[in-house]
Amino acid sequence: MPTRINRKPLLGICLFFVLIFFMFIKWKNPGNLCPFQVSPKTFVISEEGSLYEYDRKSPIIFIGGVPRSGITLMRAMLDAHTSVRCGEETQVIPSMLQMRSRWRKSKKESTRLEEAGLTAEVLDQAISSFILEI
Repeated sequence: MPTRINRKPLLGICLFFVLIFFMFIKWKNPGNLCPFQVSPKTFVISEEGSLYEYDRKSPIIFIGGVPRSGITLMRAMLDAHTSVRCGEETQVIPSMLQMRSRWRKSKKESTRLEEAGLTAEVLDQAISSFILEI
């Protein structure tokens, strides 16, 4: 004759262990609201199979110039080297940095961002992460 298992105590035990698990995570990361964060590092695999690692403190060089000044040629020559990675010419980064500058200068906008929890540090981290992904 099969025995019946009372599921309520089993459910209670499972919930207890889940609660203990989350309390342990919170105790281990007291200042962190989200213990499961994405790594701040970015990894890129080149066509040759080399692994490159970037983070916010990586030295990134930006080359800019006026139109028709030879920047496109210089980018193409640098991009031919296997150890150099050149992205496409874009206006996204200067536009984004101008927006950030306007937000900081405008008292009204900076107050709105602060009230929404977007501090200058959070914005800087988001912008630098976006630039690394480009």
